[in-house]
Amino acid sequence: MRGVRAQIDLPLIVKLTPQLTSPLSFVAALEEIGVEGVTLFNRFTGLEIDTETGRPVMHGGYAGHGGPWARNFVLRWVNTISPQTGLQISASGGVSEPEHALACIMAGAATVQVCTGIYLEGYDILTRLNAQLLETMERRGIESLDELRGQLTERIVALEDVDRRHLVVAEIQPRGTAPCRWECPLNEDVQGYLDLIAEGKYDHALRLIKQNHPFPGVLGRCCHHPCETACTRCDVDDTIAIAAMKRFAADHGGRYLPATPEPAPAREERVAIIGAGPGGLTAAYRLALMGYRSTVFERLPVAGGMLAVGIPDYRLPRDVVNHEISEIEALGVEIRTGVEVGADLTIDDLRDEGYAAVLLAVGGHKQRRLGVPGEDLDGVVEGVGMLRDHALGAPVELGEHVVIVGGGDVAIDGSRVAMRLTDRVTLVYRRRFEDMPARRDEIEEALEEGVEVVAQLQPIEIVGEGGSVVGIRCARTRATTPGEDGRVGFEIDEGSEELVACDTVIVAIGQLPDIEWLQHVGDGDLFDCDLVAADETTGATCELDVFACGDCVTGPGRGRGGGQARRLLHRGLPERRRDRAARAGAAPRGARGGHSRRRADHPDPAPADAPAPGRRARRRLRRGGAGLPGGACPRRGAAVHGLRAVRQLRGLRARLPVDRHRPRGGRHAGGRGEVR
Repeated sequence: MRGVRAQIDLPLIVKLTPQLTSPLSFVAALEEIGVEGVTLFNRFTGLEIDTETGRPVMHGGYAGHGGPWARNFVLRWVNTISPQTGLQISASGGVSEPEHALACIMAGAATVQVCTGIYLEGYDILTRLNAQLLETMERRGIESLDELRGQLTERIVALEDVDRRHLVVAEIQPRGTAPCRWECPLNEDVQGYLDLIAEGKYDHALRLIKQNHPFPGVLGRCCHHPCETACTRCDVDDTIAIAAMKRFAADHGGRYLPATPEPAPAREERVAIIGAGPGGLTAAYRLALMGYRSTVFERLPVAGGMLAVGIPDYRLPRDVVNHEISEIEALGVEIRTGVEVGADLTIDDLRDEGYAAVLLAVGGHKQRRLGVPGEDLDGVVEGVGMLRDHALGAPVELGEHVVIVGGGDVAIDGSRVAMRLTDRVTLVYRRRFEDMPARRDEIEEALEEGVEVVAQLQPIEIVGEGGSVVGIRCARTRATTPGEDGRVGFEIDEGSEELVACDTVIVAIGQLPDIEWLQHVGDGDLFDCDLVAADETTGATCELDVFACGDCVTGPGRGRGGGQARRLLHRGLPERRRDRAARAGAAPRGARGGHSRRRADHPDPAPADAPAPGRRARRRLRRGGAGLPGGACPRRGAAVHGLRAVRQLRGLRARLPVDRHRPRGGRHAGGRGEVR
């Protein structure tokens, strides 16, 4: 090439075949010589062996050595080289339709060449391709091909980066983070599995989803899908049905390619997980993929947490939940139901059984109380308890007129279940109708089934006679300015009390995790104001081998799922191994008689005569470390010896609203409810 360049002044274009292992260095050398352009094409030099003479025979030609089957080499080469050179890059090989030319241009080609097509169709193919390209541009509103040129440069995976083990079945690398993925609590690869579904690769779409979490069928039916709210397609017409597409992949994928990725080689450490809800099962699933054996302990007789006993089966069929839980068990995860940690066994018992770490993933199954007179009368029912009994097949006794207090998911689910068991259901909510935290479509479906919704009504007393409920006394409220949390406040109108006659009151104003038993673990520092005292980012606690995730850390509806917890456990286990080896079996005892595995950077308990910190001070200690010597925080940055999560997940909610799934059958009034 140097000799040719020295002899001629004409533009020099070099045509390269895909037999080069790495074309980039060769193209850089050509650019240094002064070549004006490079053509990348898909012709291979053939090789045969004459078995009679025992001689290799080298030949070429179109038959079998080039054509559309090798177009992918050209696309990847153009994609790799065009951003890294100033030469004009031309693509050639297998171009017979306008879509082929557009693909080369979107990969970064400046021009596209047609070779064999001219032999087969004549020069008329050029006229046809150009006319079809113009028609496509007019239809799509494209003024120039420059608008498309190099559009996929950063989204096509280089050939050497393709994972042939199917550990990554799709990889899309957009510029920045797409709004749908940014809003997803699980950081789901939305674009990846939508693209695979569009190509008909349902197995690969499902596999991509299950690399992140084990519940595609559940989330496809019950996720509140903030991704759809952020979808930029709304700027054109309407949002993409992302949740419905995930459900489609779950229902139709996995027929030819195993849906669950292959787990890593088994490790020696075992992990105990307390709670078989979405967070605990997700952590067990992700740990199993990393090779860790885990045992999940569940107090209820069934696994699944709120998925199994909190969401009615008309929204989430039980066979979907059971199927996805069975796939978690198939990875070697052991689930023990009917075991209550804190009563049947303790964290110290788990340590004695050889578990290297304990993950607290307790959901919010304890109902908040109204705090009004009469709450202990017969006929007052807990919302989560009623849903749990109904899901487990236990008898649910309701009166003729049921009043439900609340405006969230449990209240709406409870009202719709109650409509299937009785004739009249009224839901009272203390704020405005538009301030109800439940999903709009869920509220609309409750109204269509006959539920009466009364907004701006605050219960002040449950009235009873003979020990049973006969009504609920409420006061009217009016809206006030929003508070620090952004929610519109309310205040009671004096003299606006009214009595709503009823024989059953269902309380559904929020839930708490039932974890009071943690007060007896170690020095009692794990329990803090009805929650686990753990760092919300890392999930680490003051106990070296205890982690927490989900609703028991941040409260129901805000918990981080098990995806982040498994990373912290994985990173912390080597530290614990070194810690155990250093102590050589010396097990100091805690103040309450249990094994103490406090972190080295955790300060000793305060002297007996020191004043106990108040609730706000305890919160500061847990979140920021204010007030500790040197600004140290016993449960924050020091957790896991400073190791942090690679990325944050905003969690799998234990209560997941439904999307587009209408109930069928069941007993209900049949008329449209009323809002007043």
